[in-house]
Amino acid sequence: MDDWKGEDVPAIGTPSLISSLSLVNCKLKSTLFNTLAIKLPGTLSNMRSLNLNTNPDLTVDVLTAFHTLMAGDSVTNNLERLSMGLDDTNELPAFLDKGYMPKLQYLNLRKAKMSTSMVGQLGNSVKQDGVATMVLDGLKLSGSDALASLLEGGSGGSLTALSLGGCSLDDKDLGAVSCAVKLGLPLHMLKLSANRITDVGIEGLVAALTSLETHPLALIDLSINRISNIGAKHLCRLFITEKHKSNIHALNVSNNNIGHEGVHSLVKLVGQTKLNIIHVNNQETSFDEDDMVTILKEVCKSFGLAVEENGEEIREGCSDLPEDSIGLFTLVNLNNLGGYTGTLGKLIDCIAISTDYKRKQLPHLSFGHALQLMGTLKGYDSPECLLSTEEWGMITGTDGNVPSWLKVPTHRDTALYLSQLSASATVPKMEGMLEMEADCEVQEICLMKDPVLQKNNGLAWVLLSNSTSVERALQFFNAGEAQVFGQSFMVSSFRVKIDDQKNTTAEDHAREDMDRRLQERRMAEAEHRALIRDSAEASWARHAYLLAHPAYADGRVW
Repeated sequence: MDDWKGEDVPAIGTPSLISSLSLVNCKLKSTLFNTLAIKLPGTLSNMRSLNLNTNPDLTVDVLTAFHTLMAGDSVTNNLERLSMGLDDTNELPAFLDKGYMPKLQYLNLRKAKMSTSMVGQLGNSVKQDGVATMVLDGLKLSGSDALASLLEGGSGGSLTALSLGGCSLDDKDLGAVSCAVKLGLPLHMLKLSANRITDVGIEGLVAALTSLETHPLALIDLSINRISNIGAKHLCRLFITEKHKSNIHALNVSNNNIGHEGVHSLVKLVGQTKLNIIHVNNQETSFDEDDMVTILKEVCKSFGLAVEENGEEIREGCSDLPEDSIGLFTLVNLNNLGGYTGTLGKLIDCIAISTDYKRKQLPHLSFGHALQLMGTLKGYDSPECLLSTEEWGMITGTDGNVPSWLKVPTHRDTALYLSQLSASATVPKMEGMLEMEADCEVQEICLMKDPVLQKNNGLAWVLLSNSTSVERALQFFNAGEAQVFGQSFMVSSFRVKIDDQKNTTAEDHAREDMDRRLQERRMAEAEHRALIRDSAEASWARHAYLLAHPAYADGRVW
């Protein structure tokens, strides 16, 4: 395309309707767009968003060509969002100073090639009525005055969202942000993840915020830093300082070094302040079971949940639903803190309170629940879901992998449906688990396969010998022990009644098919045992020959 002169480009009379153009990782060069700008000026006048990420051969000169494509003979264009991550953007400040993009609100320079001095010169773009959202993730700004120059506008700046993830910032570098905040920089979102910020930097940022009567900052991301209990206590001051009214509703301090005291202090704020989303998961400090119980009880208190204890047990259903003041989008993330969540974690784990309980048991809608809902929607009073043969076939599938015993009523009563199985699950592995760990009597397990790839699709039908085995399997699942290769799976019983004339014939065919499958399985097991026996006998023979002929070793004579 370097030598292309645009001879075959047709004339276009009306502007294109394209409003968003993404050319990510297209290995483009500026010469292509220079040619298009000459041939089609003003064609992209409706474009509002341009994404040129990951085109390392592009330079800022390409924006001049795009300006011609968007503006034609006009002085300015209507572009509102520009992304040039991983591109060469060292000359971008000079281009923006020309005023070609007065409506630009979003600028993404993630991991772009830009010196720290050039980052500082972007300050002209974030003055009043300038860029509102700026992403500088991955730019190494530590030890420079880039942030100080960028944010020197203070209260007169236009920035409302600033992302500085992975910029190697330390406490001294964060001081520039704190100073700008103290001067009134109207940030609503501040991302400082994956840096080197410690408790000292947090203390300075909190001091800057609490020095003001109020501040619009609503979201802070401090994940993957070096914050400890001391820093957590500083953050608590944002919400309990009487002279400061905090508007922060989301706080992320995951992947730090906060202990159980700091986590306990932070979760107390939920429901009592504007804070309704907090991530304290994945701390380096390990918690024990008692620590987790204390934290979970504090969460219950924040949510207005009553906890009634009977010795070491907690009575289920002892509390009403949370108060209305909690809010619809509340989230407390307590995953991977190290301590076992126990019964309390099991009882309160939900979309608003995330614990490690779901790693042991999947709290999702089961197959049996879905059939119960179906029966209710059909208007049946019976706990059994009444279906026709066609309806049941649509649910189970009609390919050859589906076991025929699903058509026999007595077998459906002792059957299980397994879902979300590991792709590595095998019939022997599942049989051994259910028989040895759940104490069930298994007759047959059928792993379902993808019809195209012929690999496990994570589903299985299990036929057990009696209802006692079904109850044991459900108890095994409810205890959170249903895991294969470290992955939890779901176990569900189901009650279905097939009520039509075709069902009788189908049952007869199913029984015949079951007998045939049983015979085939016995033959396969006999062949497998014979193979093992023959292999063992051959191994013994080689071993005996080795003992009788010491000069023979590994098939060679020494």
